Amino acid sequence: MESILVRVGRFRRDCNWEGSSFLYQDFQQPNPPLIINLANFDLEDRVSIVSDPHPPAEAIYTDGLHLECETGCAFCVIQNNVQIHKWKAKLSPQNTVFQAETLAIKEAINWANSKGISTSIWSDSEPALRAISFFKSSNPLVQEAQQALLPKPINAT
Repeated sequence: MESILVRVGRFRRDCNWEGSSFLYQDFQQPNPPLIINLANFDLEDRVSIVSDPHPPAEAIYTDGLHLECETGCAFCVIQNNVQIHKWKAKLSPQNTVFQAETLAIKEAINWANSKGISTSIWSDSEPALRAISFFKSSNPLVQEAQQALLPKPINAT
């Protein structure tokens, strides 16, 4: 069985074994790190990890959770102490809390970009924030969040 998985995963070839089909496209392939000019990767000014007992009244708050067989994430937008927008998603039970937290942050960034506003996004996920601020990530969700934070879209080649 291991040789079948190696053939499909590493050699990118479909294979049949004992009546089961293993198709290359069914296996998740890791993305290579984004090729971004280091001069354009100034996320230090955009991602910070701080603890504040009194977060601002106008901001976006994100959260992700994984409980038993449920995984989900959400964000809400608060302005003048009133919730003006909310977004939530139910994910597959196989998704991790890291994936949920990162997706919530990414969607919050995309929402703020679509409205053309500059705001603070608050998350309780230090691992997701660290991953987004790390230059060499091969995680597709992290890469999408990084792209959304950059001032201009950059084409990866």
